[in-house]
Amino acid sequence: MASCKKCGKELYMPFVCSYCGESYCSEHRLPETHNCSDLIRGSEHARPTPPAVVEPVQYYEPPPRSTQEVPFRDSGLPEIDENDIPPDADDYEEFYDPETGETIVRYYVYDRSGFRKFFLPVPKLTKPNKPIFGITSKWEVLELGLSTVLMALIAWTLFYTPLQAMAGGNWVIDIMLIVIPVAFATLGFLGHELAHKFASIKLGHWSEFRFLPFFLTLTIISFILSIVGFFAPQYAIPFKFMLPGAVMVPPRAGESKHLMGKIAIAGPVFNCVVSSILLPIIIILPPALPLNNFSFLVVGLTTGALMNIMLGLFNCIPIAILDGKKIWKWGKGYWFLIVSLLITEFVLLLTFASWLYMPTQL
Repeated sequence: MASCKKCGKELYMPFVCSYCGESYCSEHRLPETHNCSDLIRGSEHARPTPPAVVEPVQYYEPPPRSTQEVPFRDSGLPEIDENDIPPDADDYEEFYDPETGETIVRYYVYDRSGFRKFFLPVPKLTKPNKPIFGITSKWEVLELGLSTVLMALIAWTLFYTPLQAMAGGNWVIDIMLIVIPVAFATLGFLGHELAHKFASIKLGHWSEFRFLPFFLTLTIISFILSIVGFFAPQYAIPFKFMLPGAVMVPPRAGESKHLMGKIAIAGPVFNCVVSSILLPIIIILPPALPLNNFSFLVVGLTTGALMNIMLGLFNCIPIAILDGKKIWKWGKGYWFLIVSLLITEFVLLLTFASWLYMPTQL
């Protein structure tokens, strides 16, 4: 049985000093505690340290990021990049849409009471390998085209009944009273969305128009009710919901409120510009035209300008997913400026739209 060199304590499993080679107990196992004489010369008795193996540095070049749509995988959903999560989101969830072949991302936030709310599910945008004309995709063309047709049909049911009464049985005036305002209402919607898209592309972010399933459903219901009200005026509902979709911007762009504000204000600015172009024409035309000759042109232009103003003002409401909330976060001064311009145009339109005071028939 071994014993401690320092205190003489008998040991079953002694500690052997790597410097002097003597046996010690647990209390005197360190060289400092047993006054090791070979501490300085310990390198002669110390156990040799094996040389470190230095592996050669291997450089890894990641493969280029694919721009194709993410396919469905039974083994699980693809991972999401942390940079794709909006700054306000506390959690996220991905699921595959077999109809469109897209990976849908749903973001969640929690309020102060711990209740989980979620952002609307939106497609995870990926720029196609060969964009159409370098700016769009087949899905955007399809969804934006269907939305434009749907908006035009709703506008037609909205304008037909009240403006037809002003035509006095003249089929030419009847057609023009509908075509002109529907054309400008459609232009207001299409131009509003394209203004968002081109502003986003100009700022370096790919964006596309996409359906919003919930609001698309409300828009279709509104269209059905409009058709019912068209054939049965007693069941007509004056309120029309017209928001089938919106231009989606990658979440990374959402990290900058300045960037999102610039993209959001582009839509109302387009509507403001269209109405500002129509307003001088509306003011100049009435004195130059006889009451019953081409007055339908003034009525159509006024209705088109009014639709653009109302579309711009509606989107400037600072709530939910509307443009106004993003503009408000970007800068309250910009929000007050665009709203003031639209309200001024609205007041001028009501002041100089002399057809409002015309007889019932043109």
